[in-house]
Amino acid sequence: AVGAKADSDFGVRDTAVEKLADEELLGQIAKTDTDYSVRQTAVRKLTDQTLLAEVAKTDSDFRVRETAVEKLTDQVLLAQVANTDSDPSVRRTAVKKLTDPGMLAEVLKSVADHFAVMVSGHYQGCKFVASIDASSREVCALQVEFKNATLSEALADSALAAWRVALASRGYKVPDSLV
Repeated sequence: AVGAKADSDFGVRDTAVEKLADEELLGQIAKTDTDYSVRQTAVRKLTDQTLLAEVAKTDSDFRVRETAVEKLTDQVLLAQVANTDSDPSVRRTAVKKLTDPGMLAEVLKSVADHFAVMVSGHYQGCKFVASIDASSREVCALQVEFKNATLSEALADSALAAWRVALASRGYKVPDSLV
């Protein structure tokens, strides 16, 4: 634990942090180490949502904030980060983590570098909503609602295939991780 906080070499501190399990000590390191990579390693090991929230809102390095956001589950906090973080990649990560449709809709109304494309259709009773990054035209988040349909694996597969084709035909990029 001493090497995790005291060694002058960031590589030694980073290696020591990888071996830590003490949540309190990891939190201290995540908030105070002078090297972003050591803070980022500590954040990767954190599970305390309060500590992760603090780091997501206050760290000086976007990479550390983004790592914290990847581990957050609080939808209100994710919406705040999506609306206010100074870095577009951190905001995009927060949008990707949003699962609450109401929160996602609110964020999409207020975030300048994202816009919503809603494809509502008659595809066998399915409704689709996508959050798309305006600059890269990449889909950040997908939501599928089975309105008048009974969910089945076959219907889900065919609906997502149709969704991918519809978005691609409009020039949007859909990462494989989303479908």
